[in-house]
Amino acid sequence: MKKHFIIALLASYFCAYAQEGLPNYNTYLLGDEYMLHPSMAGRSVCGDASLSVRQQWFGTDDHPATYVLSFNKRIGERRGIGAYVMRDENGPTKQTQLQLTYNHHLKFNSDEAKNPHRLMMAVSGQALLYNYSDLEGTGSTGYDPALTNSSYTNFNANVSFTYLKNSFRASVTANSLIDFYSKNDDNVEPITLRNYVGTLEYKFFPSDKTSLTPSATYILEENQRRDMWDFGAKFSYGVNPETRLWARVSYRGYMDDGMKPLALTPIIGIDKNAWKISYSYDFDMGEYGSYYKGGHQIRIGIKVFCQNVCRCDEDEW
Repeated sequence: MKKHFIIALLASYFCAYAQEGLPNYNTYLLGDEYMLHPSMAGRSVCGDASLSVRQQWFGTDDHPATYVLSFNKRIGERRGIGAYVMRDENGPTKQTQLQLTYNHHLKFNSDEAKNPHRLMMAVSGQALLYNYSDLEGTGSTGYDPALTNSSYTNFNANVSFTYLKNSFRASVTANSLIDFYSKNDDNVEPITLRNYVGTLEYKFFPSDKTSLTPSATYILEENQRRDMWDFGAKFSYGVNPETRLWARVSYRGYMDDGMKPLALTPIIGIDKNAWKISYSYDFDMGEYGSYYKGGHQIRIGIKVFCQNVCRCDEDEW
């Protein structure tokens, strides 16, 4: 029974990937860089608090939904902290994930307001609660009765590094570093959920009011031996010192299928004074794209606890 339960947990864990949704990655696209790379905690001189809501696969009953409450903040000149709570719901399957992050910054330039240059190194602890409720009520047959109204908690950790120099950024993160074990009779089975994420981006300034940031992200799922590329670009226009409009587009696909397309995601956003509002829509190009509509996501963020430092364009939050 317990073995079946663990297998179902793994299926639930990877359902985020099967949805072509990647909740952490989509929230990152809307402006929360900390969600994908914990080493971005405290990257800006202002703290970033946000709430995002994602709805997927409209046209189906109990379609997947994800809710994220996130916060990160620089402490002094050489430290950052971060935390988020994410709730992912997919029919009778529920997941709640909590992450706490400490980020240490190595500064290489004393005049960082004009020329930011630092290496940021983060470690995070995670707690994940999986819950299966009322499987019998779904009308499904052949399910394991042990899964009905059951829950399981897993604790894990990740490490993350970001190198930032002026307009260039490189980030790499290793997630779910700790294997956990299920016991079935006398056999002990290690369960590996590790995945690796790398991002490169560079910001160009065509004019005083505009910026263009192409980016590439690579994701490797160790357990499934599957890798994904994502290519995108962000365009930003400063209407005035208090208002900035921006748009972004992201295209992702699996490499092992010859860059088989998964999703095309356009994003629009506005930064107004302390507020940041963004919206995205996924055009599902995967195998389920002909059956289900894409996913909507909206994020509302606010900058808080700003340090008394000049905030230049490279430090866009």
